[in-house]
Amino acid sequence: MAHIERKLPVDIQSMVEQQPFSEPAAQSFLTEWCKVNDSIVPNFVSRQEWSKQVKRGVLSERPDGKKNLNLPNDVHLWELIGLMEAVDEDTFAQDPDKAKERSEQLRDFGKTLKNAGVYIAQRMDAITPNSQFAEIMSKKLFLYGNALVGDQKEQPDLSIKDIQSNTLTTEEVNATDKWLAGPKLYESRMKRLRGKHGDREAQEELRRKTLQQFFRAADRAMKLQTKGLKKNESFYSPVHSRFLETIESNLRSTIEKPKREFITTFFRRGIEKLAHEMKDPEDYSSLAAKLLNMDEFKNLSRSLRDSLKIEKLKQELADIRRSTPVELVAKRELEVAMKIRNKILALPYQTHANNPSGMVANQEINCLGGCLLAGALFKDLGINFLHVSLPRHAVLFPVLRSGRIFYFDFVNKDIPPTEIADEDIEGKTNSGSQLFVRDLAATAKNSKAPDVSFDFISEKFATFSSEWIESGVMNDITASNPESGQEIALLNNFAFVLMDMGLHRQAVHAIERIIEHRPHDGFWYSRLASIYQKLNEREGAFDVINKGLKNASDYSTLYDDAYELLRDEGRLDEGISMLERGIQQAKKNTQVLYRALIHDLLYRRVDLSGALQKAQENITKNGINSSAYWQRGSVYGAMESWDEALNDYELAITLDPQDMFSHFERGKVLQHLKRYHEALLEFQQVQYLAKEKNSEWGMDVASEHIEAIEKILSSSE
Repeated sequence: MAHIERKLPVDIQSMVEQQPFSEPAAQSFLTEWCKVNDSIVPNFVSRQEWSKQVKRGVLSERPDGKKNLNLPNDVHLWELIGLMEAVDEDTFAQDPDKAKERSEQLRDFGKTLKNAGVYIAQRMDAITPNSQFAEIMSKKLFLYGNALVGDQKEQPDLSIKDIQSNTLTTEEVNATDKWLAGPKLYESRMKRLRGKHGDREAQEELRRKTLQQFFRAADRAMKLQTKGLKKNESFYSPVHSRFLETIESNLRSTIEKPKREFITTFFRRGIEKLAHEMKDPEDYSSLAAKLLNMDEFKNLSRSLRDSLKIEKLKQELADIRRSTPVELVAKRELEVAMKIRNKILALPYQTHANNPSGMVANQEINCLGGCLLAGALFKDLGINFLHVSLPRHAVLFPVLRSGRIFYFDFVNKDIPPTEIADEDIEGKTNSGSQLFVRDLAATAKNSKAPDVSFDFISEKFATFSSEWIESGVMNDITASNPESGQEIALLNNFAFVLMDMGLHRQAVHAIERIIEHRPHDGFWYSRLASIYQKLNEREGAFDVINKGLKNASDYSTLYDDAYELLRDEGRLDEGISMLERGIQQAKKNTQVLYRALIHDLLYRRVDLSGALQKAQENITKNGINSSAYWQRGSVYGAMESWDEALNDYELAITLDPQDMFSHFERGKVLQHLKRYHEALLEFQQVQYLAKEKNSEWGMDVASEHIEAIEKILSSSE
């Protein structure tokens, strides 16, 4: 790739030239990720050694039956496509079309980048004169696109005129328009231009004007940046910095696409392994299977795929979809989905069984493992579905051809497949309108659709599991298109495992991978910041929170993270400002911000009236929930308004009987009022809940208060 000397604040050069697996932690992450999904082992070697090995093949057999993936320590982004092709050809050896699908998409993507470079170069006369950024962007997109499509020869003397000499067809120009603007903005522009005299000339004029405006703004921002204007403390930055950061973020996301696809390659391999190598659970119950060892059992038992006759079902569904009314197709899809569910329900459950390689080795599943297996089979059969994350659980929503959606649990036999109706759900679409079942169905069919968050509000779902329920609502549900949703779910569990192993730097790579998929979800930035804190890298945590506040659409937890970091550095007033700013700006889930702010008002500033005002604000803003009433009860307790405090704690307990803190605080008030028998019952409930939740704190404080009350009661007898 050609080197460009000029240094700009948006450093395209370093983005393109990056070596994504040069660091030991990145190599270790990839090795562990491969181990989770299949039997490929990354073998990192020097560039010189790799040049010799690659002549014998990218993949090589190992004595233990696994395969080495040979790659250089300094592997570049554009080289990942060839490595991915080799892995996919091995994974999908029986399906050549599938093997080439992803690499061909990336090569098409490379052509798009190359065309974008030409597109900009051919309109350079309309752009701000001597625009460094436009010239460098044109060259780097052209060269990087060339490398992705397979042309990696050095072109150190490449000029804008050389790029301009390339020819783009009308279709390629229109496709580049759409890629640069994005589908929605592109369609909006096309609507404005349709019907106008000289459509083609008007369209070209709009292209040139748009490029001129963009690069003029970019050049102006860069000039301001080079004058030394910097963001101030507490996570604020000037407008020009934000503009450049947005450009950089979008460019980085575009350029790093091969890395994302490369990591996904191993997840796809793991899912393929599940689809073909999980066994029929009914064979477990046979006496012959019990007498065999595991290796013999694997060789002799039927695969789940064969026992379900997946290939036959696939052909049957393809046939009826061509000629049968939609409702009848949907009925058959539901029958097939239920048949798959019944088979998976018979597999043994094991708490941590969600890694494809481990599931195949031990023939066990957990809730996520069941969803991964079912999803692999559904996808083969052309049955659309959503991957759905509940608190501490995972399920699938099969989406039938008719648009009907069902709730499918793959580990709990007592929860039957249940149809979901509009009146069962409450939430908003990403455009802010009311959420309907049809919106969930659309998410399942669009691989690029963002996640959808909602609550179940009907009684039929409130009985499914009490641990997810607060005030009769199943809260905090996230439905994802399975294209990325299932990989994210596995990466999330994988990150926990890495941290348990003490591999925190590797866990950073896992969460960064999730953020690449979900750049607007504040939760993942918060998770990443917490890992940096465990590494005692506060600057890294600050940077992550800052990025999250700029990119995420839901970021209430990030304001709390910022508050805690600033507080721990002795910058408490700045931290309080972050809480107040978060309460004003966050769209939802501000309870945690109110809790920290109320605590500060109560115990540091001793502003009881201010604390009460915030507690009442919290209830108004966040609705009826146990946490809000528990917080207001604490304020009333500090004000010695005992009846009001007891009333709020009682409301909190009614809304959430498992709320250990409300039981504890109510017990303290009753003890203060010398209502010892009632207080004793509350502390005994705290003790019981602490055992259930494995809370040492709960056990300790409950025992302390129970002992004190029993002494008082015994002395009064």
